[in-house]
Amino acid sequence: MDIPKQPLHILKENNPFISSSVGDPWVSQYPNVPDINSHAFEGILSLMGQKSVHPALNCACLILGEVGSGKTHLIGQMLEHGRRADFPFTYAYIQPIEDAHTPFAYLLRETIINLCHPLDRTIGASSWDTQLFRLVIHIFKEVDPAYKVATSLHPGITHKTDDVRKQSVGLFQKLQHKILDLSKLSRFNAVAEHSPKYIQKIHKKAMDGIRKTYPEISKRFLQVLFSYTDADTQATAIEWLKGNILDSEESDLLQVPDRSKKSHSALENESREILTSLGILLGRYKMPMLVCFDRLENLTSDDQIHALGKMMEFLVDKVQAMLPLGCFRGQQWEEKYRNKLNQHIISRLENNQYELQACSVNQAIQVVESRLNSVFGVSYPDVYPFTRQELTELYQDRLYNPRTVIAIANERLRTILNQKPQKIVTPLETLILAYEKKKQQIFKDMDLYPPDRSRLRKALTLFMHLRPLKNIFGKVASIQNNTDNSEQIDLVLTLRHPEGKTVPVIFLIDHELHHMSVTSRIQTGITCLIDNSPTKVIYIRDARCSFPPPPKWKETNNKLQRFKRLGGHAIFLGLDNAAWWYALALLSYEVNEGDVAVTDTDLQTRPVTWKEFEDFVCQYVNGEHYHAFQNLETSLAAPTTEKFSVVAMRKIA
Repeated sequence: MDIPKQPLHILKENNPFISSSVGDPWVSQYPNVPDINSHAFEGILSLMGQKSVHPALNCACLILGEVGSGKTHLIGQMLEHGRRADFPFTYAYIQPIEDAHTPFAYLLRETIINLCHPLDRTIGASSWDTQLFRLVIHIFKEVDPAYKVATSLHPGITHKTDDVRKQSVGLFQKLQHKILDLSKLSRFNAVAEHSPKYIQKIHKKAMDGIRKTYPEISKRFLQVLFSYTDADTQATAIEWLKGNILDSEESDLLQVPDRSKKSHSALENESREILTSLGILLGRYKMPMLVCFDRLENLTSDDQIHALGKMMEFLVDKVQAMLPLGCFRGQQWEEKYRNKLNQHIISRLENNQYELQACSVNQAIQVVESRLNSVFGVSYPDVYPFTRQELTELYQDRLYNPRTVIAIANERLRTILNQKPQKIVTPLETLILAYEKKKQQIFKDMDLYPPDRSRLRKALTLFMHLRPLKNIFGKVASIQNNTDNSEQIDLVLTLRHPEGKTVPVIFLIDHELHHMSVTSRIQTGITCLIDNSPTKVIYIRDARCSFPPPPKWKETNNKLQRFKRLGGHAIFLGLDNAAWWYALALLSYEVNEGDVAVTDTDLQTRPVTWKEFEDFVCQYVNGEHYHAFQNLETSLAAPTTEKFSVVAMRKIA
């Protein structure tokens, strides 16, 4: 076959088959293939239609599929469909839960993160066209159909045509390096074309109308929800809606009570109340939510599995207009999860069960065609540079899952391009590339990955558990997790320094926004240093959680200085460093799920094993290769403060 050089040159520079996994369903790099697993797609869509008409319908959905069968791809397909204005439904993608004792706070936080994520993201802007914004506009327009939104930000305008989307992307790329704060654009969402008096009137009418029909809905929730459309309160409103404990200034700004004195049980109850109120609104305005629980292989403890069951059961029985969907491997579902979940939720899930299937020859060809179209456009002729006959011969011997279809096409394309057989990339090299890709993905969209104590603890635990026997700070002799979020301490280990000295190390991870909570955490570090000396205490904080310098937070800053004088170590993770930490935790999820693939010596694609991931962390994740861990290693290697005397304590104080 005579193949023109120009298309081959383009494919050599932009091979659409080089990656066979979906990764983040929010990032749709390749077009969907409607025929693949269409029975599951249509089934879920039908359930969402029923939830739109009957919000209180008690149902759930179960997706079963092995590695590479397209579970996460199906979720991404549903997300893309939900964006369409002809049948708008909302969407939340829930990562595996770490802290099992606060399932409802976690579910609320993840739900709000998804609702506030831009639907057509071009640059990091938290107040672009979001699902939550669309909901609020529905509410205001019900009160006054003449209520206006700035035309440039009207919900759905960025989804009319591909040409419009490309023009929008080009415009924002030109502006990206100028001073541009899209959060200020939210002024145009609700208030630019209306006076404050009119906005206040709209809020009151909406509040009275909704609560007259639904007296059980939270008045405070509605009050904060409406403030989401105001640039001055939007960021603070998001934090409150996520369930975070705000500092007094932010609480005063929203005119809400201080949460700092609430117990974990009370916060869990409030999370349930907010989710229930949100469900009422989604049902009222026919915007049902698909709540997708994915990467569930990472639920390793019975407590985590039971927490999953609690979240699903709550959504089925107590929350209107939300459909929980669980994605499991078939064998794991039968052998592990089915025996540990509540029978009630098992029945609900299995009533709407869909098993993902391998591709037929025609479906495999459609996968190849869709990937080529992503490079050349839909007008590109047929499956060039392949032929349909050639592809039929490639895939007719047996049924392949979508991931294998893409891997086979990649090898065939390399042959056409006269490239040498794909170099055998070792598992270590594969994981290095996957880790760097995951970090870049997170760094570009930090709003989707907000400060998270449990994820930082996951990364820290992986880092410390899998350290080599010899390193600059010595050997980890023993390690003990503390996954109870009600406690201040996250991790305790015993470190044996190179000279043979043994010292306990205590880690405190903090992401609180209220000065009293932060002060309490630091005081715990001080107490540990005094009561357990000689010891080492390391305080870790995502720097995105504001820590204002003096004169603000005077007591907190004084406590921090005393903590340091006593020999404590404080690590504030900037954006870049935090992205590396979160990437390590999320990469571990993907490996456990079988979503990181490597080509073996027989040119067969297989998932990277957990043992290979452990070797990667052991050999490569350190301060030498990644600056994000340099401060941690320096703190671990630093001399330990000796036991304090009473006189020394007075001097330090």
